[in-house]
Amino acid sequence: MFRDLKKNILIFFGRLYRFYLKHKLFRFAIWFFIFCWAITPLGGKHYFHLILRVVLVLLYRSHFVFPMRKRKVVNTVIGPPGSGKTSLAAFWALKARYTCSETVYTNADIIGTYDFDWERDYGTYLQENCTIILDESGLDLDNRQFAMNFTDIVDKKTGEIKHNGRQKLLTLKYHRHLGQDLVVLSQWTDQDVKIRNLSQNFFVCRKTGLPWLLCVKLYDTDIDVDPMSGDFRFVRKKKHTYFIFSPVIWFDFSTLHVPFDLPEKEWNIVE
Repeated sequence: MFRDLKKNILIFFGRLYRFYLKHKLFRFAIWFFIFCWAITPLGGKHYFHLILRVVLVLLYRSHFVFPMRKRKVVNTVIGPPGSGKTSLAAFWALKARYTCSETVYTNADIIGTYDFDWERDYGTYLQENCTIILDESGLDLDNRQFAMNFTDIVDKKTGEIKHNGRQKLLTLKYHRHLGQDLVVLSQWTDQDVKIRNLSQNFFVCRKTGLPWLLCVKLYDTDIDVDPMSGDFRFVRKKKHTYFIFSPVIWFDFSTLHVPFDLPEKEWNIVE
């Protein structure tokens, strides 16, 4: 009974959050109420309470409101297994759909998104003004297969292109012209170097120890000159830390989704 009550409460919060994202007037009303609550002590000249409330609002706005706006950039998300990468992907897809009114393509099992396959779809079919989320990108864009990821592979017998790698690279280079936001997830930086070099934002998922909070650290990418060699280099600096209340998207995805089948075997017991 308690489990069903907890599930219904989480479903209610999830629906309320979707309503909040979808309706700008409701979002304005909520933030107007928070602003009024923050400045209420000003009427009684309780300046300490005023400062405390303003600081609390600023901290909440800075660390608990994940920024979501159309930027048309490549974002890389890394983190160990169980750190919340798929939760962040589902949260990203939710905000893209409701806040930006975008179509979301992904190979992850997320409700409300379109099924996507990197090998089959990217660079083959038109995808514009959208968000593309590629989960476990180290499988599709293995950095150890860099010579094949963005190179055309032609069947010697038929002359047919089996892997349109050149078109994928061209589409990736023109992702801003197509209005694509790319979110590339992996357990480590094992993606192709072209993806990593194009990524303007790096997000690192961390376990907080709290069951309902997801910690995401943002590192931005810039180009600088190495003072020793004088060569150009990529510099990534920590920019911000965000906390996401993950229960609002718990029922939007499945962490048990496995994209392949393995045959069963009758195992022998060692005696």
